[in-house]
Amino acid sequence: MGSRVEFGPGAVVIGDVSIGDDAVIAPSAVVVRDVRPGDVVGGNPARSLRG
Repeated sequence: MGSRVEFGPGAVVIGDVSIGDDAVIAPSAVVVRDVRPGDVVGGNPARSLRG
């Protein structure tokens, strides 16, 4: 897991997932794929919330 990662309440990471530095995981997100550095993800399954 990267540095300075923020997890919202109820967020879950499932499996062998890499989370980059400065990533933000939204509340109740279900992370099943790698998260790029600086990305903001949310949903079930989690996906990027940036355009």
